[in-house]
Amino acid sequence: MTAAMITDNPVVRALYELPAPVVTAYLRAPDVGAPDDRELRLRAMLDRLHPRDATPESLRALASVLGAVTENRPVDTGRPTAAAFVGADGQTRLFELPEAHVEDQLHVSAVPHVLPMLEWRQGRPAYVLVLLDRTGAELVVQPAGAAPAARTEVEGPDDEIERNAPGGWSQPRYQNRAEDSWQHNAGRAAEATLQRLGYKNVHVKIGDGYKGWPEAAPFDAIIVTCASDKVPQPLTDQLKDGGRMVIPVGERFAQQLFLLEKKNGQLRESVTLPVRFVPMLREAEKQK
Repeated sequence: MTAAMITDNPVVRALYELPAPVVTAYLRAPDVGAPDDRELRLRAMLDRLHPRDATPESLRALASVLGAVTENRPVDTGRPTAAAFVGADGQTRLFELPEAHVEDQLHVSAVPHVLPMLEWRQGRPAYVLVLLDRTGAELVVQPAGAAPAARTEVEGPDDEIERNAPGGWSQPRYQNRAEDSWQHNAGRAAEATLQRLGYKNVHVKIGDGYKGWPEAAPFDAIIVTCASDKVPQPLTDQLKDGGRMVIPVGERFAQQLFLLEKKNGQLRESVTLPVRFVPMLREAEKQK
């Protein structure tokens, strides 16, 4: 028998690793314009906590950490709601929840009371914003919660188009160079995004998606996010036996999402649902 992991979120997982019983306390931020009454409310919370419910180490740690919050954060500096999680051995995890609408709470149980904090975090999801043009890109990476956003500048390879002046007869070739410049710049932006997010096992390749990536095949799974008029044979060839591929197939306004599974060298196709994706462009089509 194997135990399932409670969550893959490292922040929440660390809370569940605290030794029981775990003391959880939420200390609401003072109302705007109201006097700072956090210290009084903290004392009232501690008075309600029966000594038999928690260990002496956790009681001392809770009083210390929340006391520091009320002392070191004056009223005029934002006054975020505080969430404290204390294990039986005094290990403490403290979080600030700006603009959280949470009332004062105190819990002692075998597991931490994380619901108010999770609700607050879900209202502030992580996202990545990429502002891209031919000459470069700006990345904005916003972690979940209250962490500040990180900004990164990416310089694009615009020399590829500047070295070739356009002419009347060479306009299609000039346009292809411009598209190539966009593609290479998008590749650099993708690599910078992955690096900023800390992913080290992801590789970026720019090319004809219809042909796949034969040098890195076979693949356990292939996900295609543009619609092809038919399932590309190179992709099915690069799919490992036992692997699966998801791909939209069809014309612009009549597409179906296909699930393909390869078993013993044979493909089994199943249609899952109607979809609409951008079309897959081949290298030959770009040269027209």
